[in-house]
Amino acid sequence: MSAALSRAWAVVRATNPGWHRPAHNRVVVTPISASQGPIRAVLARGGSARANGTGAVRTAESQAPHAAPSRMDCTATKVFSQVQARSLTGGGGQHDDGLEAEIAVQGERVRAMKAAVETDAGAHSKDVIKAEIAKLQALKANRAANPSDSTPPITVTAADSAKMSVEEVSGPDDESYRRQRWADLEAFEARDGVVFPHKFDPTLSIPAFLDRYAGLAAGEQTNADGPVRVAGRIHGVRRSGKGLVFFDLKGDGARMQLMCDKKHFEGEWQQLDTLIKRGDIVGASGTPARNQRGELCVIPSHVELLAPCVRLLPKEHFGLKDPDARFRNRHVDLLANVRVRQIFEGRSAVVRAIREYLDARSFLEVETPVLAAKASGAAARPFSTHHNSLDAKLHMRVAPELYLKRLVVGGLDRVYELGKCFRNEGVDATHNPEFTSVEVYQAYADYKDMMLLTQDLLAHVAHRVLGSTSVHIKGSGTGGRGSTSARDSSGSAHARGVEGVTLDFGVAFEQLDYMEALANAAGVALPLWPAPSDLESPHALAFLREVRVGAVCGSG
Repeated sequence: MSAALSRAWAVVRATNPGWHRPAHNRVVVTPISASQGPIRAVLARGGSARANGTGAVRTAESQAPHAAPSRMDCTATKVFSQVQARSLTGGGGQHDDGLEAEIAVQGERVRAMKAAVETDAGAHSKDVIKAEIAKLQALKANRAANPSDSTPPITVTAADSAKMSVEEVSGPDDESYRRQRWADLEAFEARDGVVFPHKFDPTLSIPAFLDRYAGLAAGEQTNADGPVRVAGRIHGVRRSGKGLVFFDLKGDGARMQLMCDKKHFEGEWQQLDTLIKRGDIVGASGTPARNQRGELCVIPSHVELLAPCVRLLPKEHFGLKDPDARFRNRHVDLLANVRVRQIFEGRSAVVRAIREYLDARSFLEVETPVLAAKASGAAARPFSTHHNSLDAKLHMRVAPELYLKRLVVGGLDRVYELGKCFRNEGVDATHNPEFTSVEVYQAYADYKDMMLLTQDLLAHVAHRVLGSTSVHIKGSGTGGRGSTSARDSSGSAHARGVEGVTLDFGVAFEQLDYMEALANAAGVALPLWPAPSDLESPHALAFLREVRVGAVCGSG
């Protein structure tokens, strides 16, 4: 059977020109003699194929039941069916079936490792791959030293190949990487390794480490403070020879390097060189230094795996670009795109500055109910739910307005709330059903006071977050959809195109009369515009309807 199995592989490759065997399309053969029972083959994507006593093969996909079989799957199924049928009828050579299975599995392992290195240069070291290739060559040499009897060739016709799926699979995917990674981790755990340690105590965060040792010169090391302990996620792995490995370590928005030198490493070097991969969270202890390129680093004596990453991270050069993937996987977006962290930090700084401004002016921050029997405070459709204990229908708030006003009535002259509101309405790139708002109420003040407070608040926030009251907003195009405009104090509009627009919150805002601004926008003389007290009259409604229709027709 062994010779037939060898020819089977040749047929699979011959009928699929240009096909490169991926790591996730493994065929693992467990040879069982005809007297003991049928042969069992585990086919692509974790599926299985079992040959019965008549030589037929039944396949089952355990991981992707809805996925179409690939060309290789169908070819392998047919070939191994023929191999099993020949085995049951007494055909085949006299090779040891176990040796052939070992060669097939070892060859598959080498191909998987090479493919993994193409995806991630740090997946396997050259020494490890060479060792696996040497094992494969030794197995083939053993087979060559014991030639088998000839076996009629197994054929797959062009018609058979034409009926097969045209799906082609190339390279290791995330699922195959995950399986291989878990297998390596389980093997490490079986050797008394700890995959998820309970605790690791860093002496310095990465930003604090960079600040403390910023004065080191290129090529300088220091033991003045003793060994340091740092922790972070590995975002890059580079090797230089057999005894030098560089890890790019990120944490708290900063990056540093671990320069692992075998001469100074006191742990198990083989474990460091083969087990730790890109994406893993590690802890390291060692000597602070600055390398010859001027980069601060730690020369570790020990590196401990704290949490392995079993999925493939996006490449740093390309990042994660697909908007849907980004918004549905914010944790991956944060890992792949540096600017996303800056947005999170900027939002936190804005919220902090708002609270700082209002607290300094004796406003009291409060929390009001999110669930209420009646949605009020804004004209919006609420989210509704049912309270089981009260057997009552409740609504999530659309605004906190009425509760805040009650607090003012109760004697809290200055109150504000910064919290979530919920509106069961449309969704787009700039509108979300769940959003954060701030509402401020002050006794003995009118709308003019609140206008001044709002302007002063915006200037304070801009200065605290950006260091300046001048804010540049990037443009979204040269016009059309997505373009906006800003008006200066003279009322002239500036198109927000590719160059964007700069806003200065430090100068006095232009104050417009509401009715006058509407009349100017509609191109109607103010004396013809209805008075504010007359806006609900039939005459005023008919006038406004005509103005609206005219504006729409004019814009079209």
